[in-house]
Amino acid sequence: MGFKLTKKEVETLGVKFAEMLLHDKEANPANLPGLAKSKDWKKAEPYEKKSVITEIAQKARAALLECGYSKELVEKRTAKFIRY
Repeated sequence: MGFKLTKKEVETLGVKFAEMLLHDKEANPANLPGLAKSKDWKKAEPYEKKSVITEIAQKARAALLECGYSKELVEKRTAKFIRY
């Protein structure tokens, strides 16, 4: 099986995660309701989850930087979720 999100889903969840980061510096993309309630997400392999979390965090980072938030602050809050 392989857990994968569509480009639109990643975009949507990335924006939601960006909004979460504005209010909670300890926000975690794995706790987004769109993921946390998904049966497929619960069954996904750890490497699949890490990959999806990275995609979401990258979208959130890009959205926050585009809005003019401090690069240092954005990097600080998203770096722990981005794996290359």
